[in-house]
Amino acid sequence: MSLGELCYYQADEEDPWNFSWVAFNGTQVETYLQQAGFTHDYPVIACGRDAEITECLDRLFDATQQVYGNTLRRTSALYAFLSILLEPSPKEACLPQKHQIKNAYVKQAICFIKANYSRPITIEELAQTLGLNRKYFAELFKSAAGMPPQQYLSRYRMSKACELLESSELSIKEIAYSVGYTDQLLFSRMFKKIIGMSPSDYRVSEGQTGLRQDYP
Repeated sequence: MSLGELCYYQADEEDPWNFSWVAFNGTQVETYLQQAGFTHDYPVIACGRDAEITECLDRLFDATQQVYGNTLRRTSALYAFLSILLEPSPKEACLPQKHQIKNAYVKQAICFIKANYSRPITIEELAQTLGLNRKYFAELFKSAAGMPPQQYLSRYRMSKACELLESSELSIKEIAYSVGYTDQLLFSRMFKKIIGMSPSDYRVSEGQTGLRQDYP
């Protein structure tokens, strides 16, 4: 969530939550959270390591009670907390190491797409960011996601375009730029190919067609 953004949570009445929270910032925060699977659209993940997380939170609280060295203790506990989020879940840990590495690559690729879809990125750039051969990366991504990375990128962009058409007064050209297209005509052709109608027709329908899909 962004600084100053209002949030609302509703717990189950029969099985209410026990919850704790910790606020932190830093130059690598966004990178770490994306690698852990957090995004603006999907701000909740399942970790399955409650006891270890609780221990880290207890250490963070204890550090605030120290007169000397509390900053170092807080930092240590915070890094331990983040490391738990970044490590594979027990289910993933049962997979062979090769599969874990492949899953990590695809997870990082999706995070990269979600963070950069608004600019003209290429699959070549994405593969280079991960340090992989383009052909190998494309095969790896398709095997895990069920579609080539270019198709995933296009569909994710169109999903975001649909959101803007439904909730903003931006022009079609402005929306095209907002989702990484410098050519409005190309954007409109791609939108119609994926969604089934033109951006202007979609806006008139007020997004009630049920054609928009959200991508994990």
